[in-house]
Amino acid sequence: MHKTSVLTTYLANAGYTAREILIVMLIAVVGAVITGVCISDLSVYRGENAAKRDALHTAILNNQPPAGKSWREAGANNLNVRVSVVWIAERLSRITGNSTDFIYRAMDLAALFIALLSIHVLLKTWYLPVEAILGLILFCLLLPCTALNYYFHPWDRPMLILWTAMIFALVNNRVIPFTLLYAISILVKFDSVMAAGMIVLLFARPSNWRRPAGTTLIVGALGIMIWGALLVDFPGGQEPIDVFKQIAGNFSLAVEIGIDYPPLLVHGLLLALGILGWKSATIIMRRLAVFGLLLLIPHLMFTNFVEVRSQIGTMLCLLPLALRGVLSISESAGWQPTRAAGGGLTYGNYNFSSETR
Repeated sequence: MHKTSVLTTYLANAGYTAREILIVMLIAVVGAVITGVCISDLSVYRGENAAKRDALHTAILNNQPPAGKSWREAGANNLNVRVSVVWIAERLSRITGNSTDFIYRAMDLAALFIALLSIHVLLKTWYLPVEAILGLILFCLLLPCTALNYYFHPWDRPMLILWTAMIFALVNNRVIPFTLLYAISILVKFDSVMAAGMIVLLFARPSNWRRPAGTTLIVGALGIMIWGALLVDFPGGQEPIDVFKQIAGNFSLAVEIGIDYPPLLVHGLLLALGILGWKSATIIMRRLAVFGLLLLIPHLMFTNFVEVRSQIGTMLCLLPLALRGVLSISESAGWQPTRAAGGGLTYGNYNFSSETR
């Protein structure tokens, strides 16, 4: 009972009400199930891909490409160093007696749920509760696109949590927690080594750029050292990438797919909304969005760009500014949120307080 009261007091001090917690949890559950079960069963976890998933799990576990192929031939270039989640899944499988396929599904669902709760917390850095909920719904709208065009990437859902936590730490000026999260994220998926650039981009000013730049170099060096250690411990999985061929292939596929190209749907919508909200956004929101767009450059050069799941950092960086754009539409019509007596919200002449029925 005492623990429950302490938790209730903590949540109340953090600005949470019972209704808000219930609504956010319901949205997170529904969003996680739609993407992690309904959509994923038709894509990531299709039955016909079960053998390939198991083969790749074993290959990464043993650092041996599957079926005598090279890592590139198996479509798994650079995957052999992403061992953390694979190891965890293997241990959980042995402890519980469940198949690794079951464990990966459970981890996906749990990570999605936690990530969606975390995204709401992140958005409350800038927004009122009802606005943060709207932003969470916007993210859930785009989330199914991250379950397309792949069959084995179990580290992406944990990375969604880590990216959210890293952004939250930085926008709240917590560099040490950011650094710890950053180090963990590289052990999960080394692509996040680029996240160190957020420090200088968010905090550098003409009158004060040396400290953010120096911090970025130190944190980035730590990330590169961890990445280098992984490459030494798990050699052989990194084959050269023809950058020009990769870019050409990405553009060719985008033209072939057309309007339903996942990166266009996801980043196009977020960018359009972000443009609408640019003038009324904070400096941090703007800089965060710019960093998110910069993150797309290495993805375009070195990865299959259609796999929008790997661009989750960009989605999160664009989201606060995009939500600002959504709200600017109502504000342009004179509907601006203010606190009413009794703790409710007032939009124009409409009061959404707890007494309104």
